[in-house]
Amino acid sequence: MDFYELRHFCGSELGRMKMTAFDIGVQLGHRDGGKTAMKYYIHTPEEEAQERLRAAFENVVPLDRAARKESLS
Repeated sequence: MDFYELRHFCGSELGRMKMTAFDIGVQLGHRDGGKTAMKYYIHTPEEEAQERLRAAFENVVPLDRAARKESLS
């Protein structure tokens, strides 16, 4: 294994640990705000992204329902 294979392994593992692209870039010495990390190290399947989005919006009340609740009060 050469240095760059080890470096890629490190970046990929940090991506699997849910570190941000910026965090990975800082660790690997990039100065592009995470663009290189997004391109080479963060490999997120679409299903995982959809699952996270669903979880994020699970407890959000739609505006029309919130407005109806206020008018009933």
